[in-house]
Amino acid sequence: MTDKVKKNWTIPQIKKEINSLVKFGTSEHSIQTIVRSKVPESFMDSGMLSTLVIDTLDEHPNFNLIQKIYNSKLSINKQSDDNKIFYFDPDTMKEDSVSKSHINTLFSKFDFSSKVSFCDFEYNPEVFKKHFTVDGVKKYNLFNPPFWLAKYFYYGIEVENSSMPELFDRYLKHFTNDHDESYEYVLDWLAYSLRHRNNCILTAIGNQGTGKGVLGEIIRRLWCSDDKFDSKYMNNNFDSIMGSAFKKEFNGFLENKRVFYIDEIMINSVDQEDRVKVLVNDFISVEKKGEDAKTIKNFASIYVSSNNLDSIRLRADDRRFSILEMSSDNLLTKFTKREIEDQMMCVDNIRKFGQYLWSREVDPKKMQKVFVTERTKSVREASLREWEEYFIETICEDNKGKRLLITEVSDLIENNFGSKFRPSRAALGKLNQLYPNEFKIHRPAINGKRRYCVDFKNFEEE
Repeated sequence: MTDKVKKNWTIPQIKKEINSLVKFGTSEHSIQTIVRSKVPESFMDSGMLSTLVIDTLDEHPNFNLIQKIYNSKLSINKQSDDNKIFYFDPDTMKEDSVSKSHINTLFSKFDFSSKVSFCDFEYNPEVFKKHFTVDGVKKYNLFNPPFWLAKYFYYGIEVENSSMPELFDRYLKHFTNDHDESYEYVLDWLAYSLRHRNNCILTAIGNQGTGKGVLGEIIRRLWCSDDKFDSKYMNNNFDSIMGSAFKKEFNGFLENKRVFYIDEIMINSVDQEDRVKVLVNDFISVEKKGEDAKTIKNFASIYVSSNNLDSIRLRADDRRFSILEMSSDNLLTKFTKREIEDQMMCVDNIRKFGQYLWSREVDPKKMQKVFVTERTKSVREASLREWEEYFIETICEDNKGKRLLITEVSDLIENNFGSKFRPSRAALGKLNQLYPNEFKIHRPAINGKRRYCVDFKNFEEE
């Protein structure tokens, strides 16, 4: 390039000049100014020249990408060797990545020393910054806020107040079968999950087609960082799996999530119960295939659903599953597909719903306690075998404060249900795990011999 005005230009030469300026990260305005200073008016008037610049930039395959990279803060994960450079565009509030080798092909000259920060990368929704420093260590925040919260997250611009869209009000009243407490709890749970992690698992158990999956999709869109619901950004903070996948060995899907949805959950073993316990811990161990397990901070609130009442074996003192009252009617008897897919899920209604939830006042103490409904009792009872139900509701009630030998208990059950239902000590032990406050099993010395016994509620030990 030269700063001198040339008298003889050709259109291809001007285009070449424009394209060479592009590779230095020059803005459109600056390119217009530079080219105008070099190309004499006698060759091409300013209007035609301006049009040529615009058309040339439109045809350039990488102009917008080069501009975005050049005007962004760039970061490299110093703990990784993949040479990816992450760039965050403050104008669009979007992040992406590009390889260092690709940058070298995009630019004629690129000063990494002045443009790139070497950072520790971490997912931290509690810090409302993309770049921050802790004890002198530069950090790059992998968390991307929901699209409707981005201006507040990055620039402190307050979220607009909004009323709840009418469609969401109608949907949630249907979903919770017009049960006021469940309706309010869903809203509180959603609102609390935007600012904090819920310790209790939002649980929807009911007939197929009542709208359980619709709630999952609403949550997904509430957390999407792109207002076009681009698939690239849909699972930044939210993810979902089928309950069967939850039983598998690897659980890396739990990492870096704000809400997690398990559809068709089925918990029918101690091992699966233990996996659920992990979900509500402050710190969790995650393991991806081919990688060592690592302990991370847990930021995720958990939503689960199932069509089957017996999908969860609830302990009497369970403090994890907040089970909602549910409608038994199909959602499509109350809403059209267009209302659900086009209107309820549209960006404007999702934004307004997010704004409404953000401004909703929630009592933190309330959210630390499990939400109990009549359906909670139904779910607990549905998971019991017939003999187990008889044991809890009849034998435990009839023998409060007493001690029976396990053989005596087994005899009572066999007498009512037949020999094939006679429970073993192990079977009673599993039931005891579900109802630890109703009875306990131990082995005291009786007449010089240790015998397995069942002590029922209110029994005073000798």
